[in-house]
Amino acid sequence: MQGEISQKEKIPYRIVMITEDQSIFADSPAQKRIKAYGAVVEELYVIVLSRKNSGFAEKRLAENIWVYPTNSKHMFYAVSDAARTVKLAIRAKKVHLMVCENPFRAGLAGWFVSRETGTPFEIQIPDDVFSPVFRSENLKNLACFYLAKFLLPKAQSIRAFSKRVKDSLYENLHFEVGHIPYMYTLAPFVDVLAIRNFVPQKSLEEKYSEFVKIILIVSRFEKEKNVLLSIAALRMALSGNPNWGVVIVGGGSREKFLKKKVRKFGLISRIAFEPWTNKEDLISYFKTASLFLSTANQSGFGKNLFMAAVSGCPTVTTEVGVVGAELSKEHLAVCDPKDATCVYTRLSQMMNDSFSLSQLEGHAQILARDLPAVSADEHFAEVAAHWKKVILAHPEAFSPTENPSESF
Repeated sequence: MQGEISQKEKIPYRIVMITEDQSIFADSPAQKRIKAYGAVVEELYVIVLSRKNSGFAEKRLAENIWVYPTNSKHMFYAVSDAARTVKLAIRAKKVHLMVCENPFRAGLAGWFVSRETGTPFEIQIPDDVFSPVFRSENLKNLACFYLAKFLLPKAQSIRAFSKRVKDSLYENLHFEVGHIPYMYTLAPFVDVLAIRNFVPQKSLEEKYSEFVKIILIVSRFEKEKNVLLSIAALRMALSGNPNWGVVIVGGGSREKFLKKKVRKFGLISRIAFEPWTNKEDLISYFKTASLFLSTANQSGFGKNLFMAAVSGCPTVTTEVGVVGAELSKEHLAVCDPKDATCVYTRLSQMMNDSFSLSQLEGHAQILARDLPAVSADEHFAEVAAHWKKVILAHPEAFSPTENPSESF
């Protein structure tokens, strides 16, 4: 669903991207995203933090896109290995900007290189790292919180994936006098127009014909997504509603745990699990479900939630990510994170009162209709425009003989 970017829209700069997303080496949405980035710049070098036993090798995705794994002995060494690889790229060809896809290991590698070479670096923020919920999840998140707090003020550019994340950054970061990063909000690309016009190829109601109404959950099975809260609330809400069923699509480290809970609660006949599927099937599910349920503890953006909204699916959700800004709360049934009582109350209201469900369906259609639609061309051209601003704002990073405003 990502369109082609015309050659004339390219900015004449070399970009290094540092990421931990190893799915770039396969035919995946991440690889398509990298190709779209490469289509708007002169050259793109992608450094992927990876272990040696992963079996990855250098790969050329397009005429101007190269992907390099760090192939580190241990992920503990991946940051220094990534920094070393980036410095080699900078020595071989002048790099104008480094883009780090998170404020953790990728951001740390970018800072190491920037400190030594003077190359400006951008940090992308996909999660609300300053949310109290984020840092209370586990020790790893707490360490990531402190690392982000250290790295972000040192970046030359910060990209927030939602208004919620940007507001959180302004509230929690303190910048040195004379060094205030360029900060902008730009969500991941979602092809709103394609989803809006998509005709479902599959129907949940047909696939699960034993149910009259179906609640859909699409999520990673990780602690911060709190699918357990959904199951706990559904345990009570389903008891008096035999015509309703649930389909949970996803995967992750807590899959066995969640399936065990469903068995323990006696809900095997009411809740079906499905593995991750392709985007077309997901959109079909969003468009044919009676209700979408999301009970995440925290989220920077919430792509599945956003796709459900674009599809016009009535939604019960916790207030995270795009909820309250990009997605107006007046068109959703919203609860505070971790509020199981509210989630149960909202579900029961929709399941037992056809008028309330009908109202929410109407709000969902209004939301889907009014969400702004931009093309892939427009989205990635906007990314390139932001990168160009950062590059031109730091001429000190270039040699006297090289003017970053000139084409190669």
